[in-house]
Amino acid sequence: MQLTVVLAAATLATAVAARPAAHYVWPAPSSLKDKEATVSIKSWSDADASCSGLNVDAFLNSYKAKTGKDLPRSDIVAPSPTQVYVPNPASCSPVAPKAKRSTDAPVDFKLSCAFKTKVAKAFDLDGVDESYSLEVSETGAVITAATDVGAKYALQTLSQLITKDGNVVLASIHDSPAYPYRGVMLDTSRNFFTVSDIKRTIDGLAASKLNVFHWHIYDSQSFPIKWDTYPQLDSVKFKNADGSLKQYTKEDIQDVVAYAFARGVRVIPEFELPSHNAVFAAIDSKLVSALNHSPWDCTSGFPYCNAMPANTSVAVDLVDKLVGEVGSWFEDPYLHVGHDEISPRVYGAVKDTDDHPNHRAFDQILPAFEKRLLVVLAKYNKKFAAWDEVAWDNVPSYNTSHPKYDANAVSYNTMDIIPKDSMIAVWDQFFLNEDLYERIADAGFTNVVSSHNNYWYFDCSSSVKWCLQDFEKGDRDASGEYVMYPNHTWHNWTTVYNYDPRAGLSKKAAATIQGGFASLWSETIKRHNLDRFIFPRAGALAERLWS
Repeated sequence: MQLTVVLAAATLATAVAARPAAHYVWPAPSSLKDKEATVSIKSWSDADASCSGLNVDAFLNSYKAKTGKDLPRSDIVAPSPTQVYVPNPASCSPVAPKAKRSTDAPVDFKLSCAFKTKVAKAFDLDGVDESYSLEVSETGAVITAATDVGAKYALQTLSQLITKDGNVVLASIHDSPAYPYRGVMLDTSRNFFTVSDIKRTIDGLAASKLNVFHWHIYDSQSFPIKWDTYPQLDSVKFKNADGSLKQYTKEDIQDVVAYAFARGVRVIPEFELPSHNAVFAAIDSKLVSALNHSPWDCTSGFPYCNAMPANTSVAVDLVDKLVGEVGSWFEDPYLHVGHDEISPRVYGAVKDTDDHPNHRAFDQILPAFEKRLLVVLAKYNKKFAAWDEVAWDNVPSYNTSHPKYDANAVSYNTMDIIPKDSMIAVWDQFFLNEDLYERIADAGFTNVVSSHNNYWYFDCSSSVKWCLQDFEKGDRDASGEYVMYPNHTWHNWTTVYNYDPRAGLSKKAAATIQGGFASLWSETIKRHNLDRFIFPRAGALAERLWS
């Protein structure tokens, strides 16, 4: 008898160890009060439609993903959810602990949303207030926020509080991000990804409270944009098995922008200028300096050694059309204009055999181009964003094996030309490491986002060895290659999570950092492994940048 009583008590109270509400939610919120209780729900309602248009589907699809059942709406007959939701992994969605107090009968879960400002267009997502409060009680959830974007994030958080047995964990949450810029870059030039692939990625970003999709849309390998002004570019697109072109139409791009906007995600395109664009030779060979020059003696010899003749009117005219026409399909105020890995050799400013070039080899080329580019961007109401080479002196040479290697090779000499509030995307930290942030801050720039190649380059693998760190070097096979173990990528989630771009910086340099993003270059990435390379590591990045 005594044993029966003990077993019964264990079944009621401790069969599943209690888990705090914080275990259910990521990124970790600013403030969370655990009410140490759950409520079982049978339906949901939003009597005054206060949550309409706020992506309630995130909540509903999470319920279905975890329970296998639809959650009916009690107050009206609602259509089935349509969003492809990225659910919590099983380890993050435990069955509600029986040690938590729970109501005996399932309830109709009432939603109530209130916010002050509705963001009208994607252009206005830059700098938007993303804070929210979420009060989850035994009768429902009350959401308050400054904007509808914050309210959408509250619903994402609520969706994570659903357990696998259909209960909702009760908590009081007040939340806002540590950094305003949190994103993922996807390269669609080396390999093509469909609109559905991109939308699925955006769903995952929204679920993780990442708010920027940086679209590296073209490069020297392909130009996957249907640009009617230049049908010649069809010749530099990849093709499907049936011969059709792998490309994005104007409607496709605008659809992606609208889809992302509905989830509070910005879409920032990257137009590679003035290098990484050998594709423009399909329009006119004059648009690419040193076209088909041989032998290549810059970096790795890939096509990005090609660059448009930056100081010529023919190049600037093309840029004007590109920004004015294709750029108009994107609504974000920022346009990323590349500017990485420009070789002075393609302009004849440095001889192919000269590995100790004049430090000022670009002085007659890039400054003039930069001034004209800024005029184009202003003409179309676009703000300047670029890779970090534009914002500091002494751009390093990459030919490190040459006996005359000089890390202080060639400066772009553009620091005093581009606006100090330009968005500077830091990636190149081979030689300077954290000192690079200091140099950029000393140059007066105030808007820096990090994608440190040693930590936040998601393509790093046995096939992309240049960005591995010493501790990531494992065993070698008979050929000397590093072994790639099953389901393993370099820059694992702990590497991603532990990197703090502000750590060790001066107060001035730390203040310039507005966030960061993961970069997924696609030389070794295709549709079949896209999701595995972005998730779940994007969740680790999200918590670093939100919390």
